Amino acid sequence: MGTPNTPSTTAELQAEIARLTKINSELKAAEAAEFRIQVSEKGAISVYGLGRFPVSLYKEQWSKVLSHASEILQFGEKHSAELEANQVKAKVAAQVEKQTKAKAK
Repeated sequence: MGTPNTPSTTAELQAEIARLTKINSELKAAEAAEFRIQVSEKGAISVYGLGRFPVSLYKEQWSKVLSHASEILQFGEKHSAELEANQVKAKVAAQVEKQTKAKAK
């Protein structure tokens, strides 16, 4: 005996589980693909959308990494045969390169 909006039969419960599983999968996929930046609880800069976990560094660390962006990109090009391809990584690398060129102007 369910309440008015609660499924009560096994078929209804299974349908509701399937519906919620689908929604959960869609949300996870959207979150994983979304490139976003936010401040972490510990005051670091966290970049989401590169992989399963965020990349979090403090401001000074990001500055140091970004100051070597051209070296990192050159290294990636030089060792491209050894590296795994990932479309998200390629998009981020392109964004970093674009921002680096804009700063140089």
